[in-house]
Formats: sequence, C-alpha cells, structure tokens
Amino acid sequence: MSKLHDLTGLDRSVDELRRSVRPGHGSGGGDGSGLFTRLDRLERSVASLDQDNKGIRSDLAYIKGKLDGMPTTLQLVAVAVAVFVAAGVFQFFR
Repeated sequence: MSKLHDLTGLDRSVDELRRSVRPGHGSGGGDGSGLFTRLDRLERSVASLDQDNKGIRSDLAYIKGKLDGMPTTLQLVAVAVAVFVAAGVFQFFR
C-alpha cells in the first residue's frame, strides 16, 4: 500500500488564502480590494504579454519567409562552378 503524502502545508496555504480574501484581513487592504487590484494588474500584464507574443510571431513568420527564399549552399556552389565553366569556355573561343 502506498504511503500517504503530508498535507499539513496545504492546510496552512488554504488558511492563508482565506485570510487574504476575507474583508479586513490580509495585505490587500480593509475591503479586499487589494486582491482585485492585483488581479486587474495581472490581467493587464497578461494581455500585454499576449500582444507582444503576437508581434514576435509575426516577426518570426517574416524572417522564416526570407530564409526560405535564400539559396542553399549547393545552389551557390553550382553558380560558382557555372561561372568558372563559362569563363573557361569564353577563353577557349577567344
């Protein structure tokens, strides 16, 4: 049979949460509005992060499109070989 976990810390955390939400208790102020103020600030921060995330995704899509259009190493080598071959052919018929 498995050993039960110690839940004494959970009880203490629940009691702290209850005190912070109850009017007149906790660090949020006398009427509990501190909790709502912090929650509002957190929601605005998350919305700001979401907006930043959308901007980053847009920038990454732009960069990916540019990278997809760049030639590969094999293509660059093929162009260099073609230029040398063309120069050699030109020298031969000159």
